[in-house]
Amino acid sequence: MNARLSLVLVPLALAVVLAAAPADARPHRARRAPREFAPAPPTDRDRGQLERTRELLDRGRERLQQCGDGSANDLLASAADMQGRAEQAAGAGQHLAALQLTMGARVRIQRALQLCNVSEDDRESARRTLLRTDAVLERMRGAGGGPPPGRSVDVLGHATDAQERARRAYADGRLEESVQLSLTARAWAMRAARLERRGR
Repeated sequence: MNARLSLVLVPLALAVVLAAAPADARPHRARRAPREFAPAPPTDRDRGQLERTRELLDRGRERLQQCGDGSANDLLASAADMQGRAEQAAGAGQHLAALQLTMGARVRIQRALQLCNVSEDDRESARRTLLRTDAVLERMRGAGGGPPPGRSVDVLGHATDAQERARRAYADGRLEESVQLSLTARAWAMRAARLERRGR
């Protein structure tokens, strides 16, 4: 057998032997362990949507206390379950699933109110949203009445500005705009709180 033919046949024979060998006897490369990634935190928009549904759920419970419709109560319980799963999905970084679940919860809340012939008071809803955001901002400003030090001061300024615009929209009767602006202000305030905790 000449050298050139050996260069062809020897690797071929080796390949045949390896193919016939048991899988655990074949040489193998060390497998890398799957890389684990921390879930991405919810965005401010996600938090605002979840917060909005929580408020609707709280008001729905209040308004349906005198309603004896079992179907309405079942819908409200289903909404609460969906909202809980939305919170879990957001915490796991599954933002699209969280948004879909929290929107589904809102649909069920609305159906429950309709079954009991209870209409949502848009002005009262907007007023409560403003009050809740005011409470968050007051906690951030602290007992001394001033903004916290550090990078969070600029973010808190954005929150205060958005809340002022929300109040003007409320006064002008632009209720949905007022709610969205106030939720934005709340999201800014929560971001300021996170920045403040990191800076300590």
